[in-house]
Amino acid sequence: MKFQEMGSAGGVPVDSYDDGGVEIAQVRHAFPLLLADKAVALDKASWQDFSADDVQAAFDAGAEMILLGTGKRQHFAAAELRVRAAELGIGLECMTTAAACRTYILLQSEGRQVWAWLWA
Repeated sequence: MKFQEMGSAGGVPVDSYDDGGVEIAQVRHAFPLLLADKAVALDKASWQDFSADDVQAAFDAGAEMILLGTGKRQHFAAAELRVRAAELGIGLECMTTAAACRTYILLQSEGRQVWAWLWA
């Protein structure tokens, strides 16, 4: 049987996650965190600080999907943010942070361009 390793379309490969952060290449990164072409610590205290500028930045960088990990409980982004993402043709999905981590790993394994904003 032949196996072929799948490459990713970019982003950072998440090795594991828990309630406080993610591990990437044996380096721990605490929430709040943006996973894009690299892991970036966020200065946004809450998922409610996610803005139209963030949607635009993801779109400009070529992301096709935005995941918003809102902590232990699922919350939804403001209507104007969902509308802006739809206008740009980019998906915006809100879910718990654990679900966002799992979804990020899955979509990245498929070679998708995905950005994830994650809060504890």
